[in-house]
Amino acid sequence: MLETRFEKETEHKVVDIEFLWDIAHSDPQDVLEIVEIVQQNPKENIVKLKKALSENNYHVVKQIAHSGAGASANCGIVLFSRMWRELELLASQNKSIEELNEKAECSFIEFSKVERELEKIIINIKGTPH
Repeated sequence: MLETRFEKETEHKVVDIEFLWDIAHSDPQDVLEIVEIVQQNPKENIVKLKKALSENNYHVVKQIAHSGAGASANCGIVLFSRMWRELELLASQNKSIEELNEKAECSFIEFSKVERELEKIIINIKGTPH
């Protein structure tokens, strides 16, 4: 799969903060709203994903991974998004449930990193006088 210049530039960032500020039009309140959504949606998807994996439901795994990958990429969370894309691909190829679980666990670990970065963003915004 070909990587875009954007993906190459952001592949080592947990959260592309510049991109996040850009899509929020540099409005701190909008950044906070986006961060809130970014924090909540993956948590809900992770719960659904764990259930789908425990039920060997490849179709639901694929749907959740697809949705999560797109939402994450749209908010500048490139590596997490890529992990979900890989999970989607594994599910569409009917790989073993063990392989899917392994990829899912890696994405859960990555999401914990994302959460820490998002918390830093919140602290930086709320600590900054408006």
